Amino acid sequence: HISPRVTGNCVGATATYNTGEHKVTLDIFPTAEMRAALEEVGIEVLGIRDSGAFIGLVTDVATGSTDGTLTAGGQIIIAGEKIKIESDAGDISIGVFLADEDMTYQVTSIAVNHPKEIIAALPDIPKGDYSLYIVTHYAGGNTLLKERRRLNYGTAIKII
Repeated sequence: HISPRVTGNCVGATATYNTGEHKVTLDIFPTAEMRAALEEVGIEVLGIRDSGAFIGLVTDVATGSTDGTLTAGGQIIIAGEKIKIESDAGDISIGVFLADEDMTYQVTSIAVNHPKEIIAALPDIPKGDYSLYIVTHYAGGNTLLKERRRLNYGTAIKII
């Protein structure tokens, strides 16, 4: 059984449909035969759904470089999805990090912290090869994850 429904504010019995104020949806009520057929449906797990969170591009503000070459002490723009640095407990292990084989450096000077963009100043770290990653509890909107999420940038970083 399918029944249409119009949602939105309708004032009076002679109100007309307005696409800016109203929305048409359908209410679907399965029949006894449909409910019985649904009980026969099997479930096959194909994998874990991607969270949609990723670091897409890191840009050196001074040079405009997007090849992974960054200036020590310079500013960077990190673009991606669900990259906002957020935690409900003020956890110091949350943030943007650069790591080499011996040391991990946290980026502490963050000017812009949005779900799709972070603008930050790099610490004055030694020249060399690093990996960049973000650790956050951010899931989207006002939602926080219960466990931290680590997002690794796929391009190697070279500090010059």
